[in-house]
Amino acid sequence: WLFDEGGGTAWDYSGHGNHGKLSGARHEAGKFGMSLSFDGVDDIVNCGNAEILHPKLGTLTAWISPESDDADEHSAATLPYDDGDEWDYPFRTLGLGVHEGRPRFSITIFAINWARNSGELATDDWTHVAITFDGVNDAQYVNGELVHNDPNATGFLGHGKPRSTFVIGGRS
Repeated sequence: WLFDEGGGTAWDYSGHGNHGKLSGARHEAGKFGMSLSFDGVDDIVNCGNAEILHPKLGTLTAWISPESDDADEHSAATLPYDDGDEWDYPFRTLGLGVHEGRPRFSITIFAINWARNSGELATDDWTHVAITFDGVNDAQYVNGELVHNDPNATGFLGHGKPRSTFVIGGRS
């Protein structure tokens, strides 16, 4: 998703057809071309619930530019899962966001959830964040620098069945 389209759709350029529907998010100048601006409350891009959006291994990346360093947690991108229980919030197989002015990384491996704040963020500046899991290593990056690595994170992503859609933006 490049977010260069304008209008109410974020096109999936991977060829899998998981185009996102914008709800509240607005286009503005980004790090490269256009980006989306979210209100941190309920602006989202809903990319659907296709099987390909529920990986067992993978990498999630985003360019983020927070407007403030408030203490609330805001999601940049989330792959939520659950086991059918009533939970107060969605656990994430992989998640990227902002919490207390720092990058927030979330991962669930075999029903064990971790969330870490690692690295630093400057407000109104672009930062590249990434989380990757290869079945053994859980690695997290800020601007290409490794900020956390767990070489003993053996397993598969997920906890139960897919709970909802792949969402960009929103608030957890």
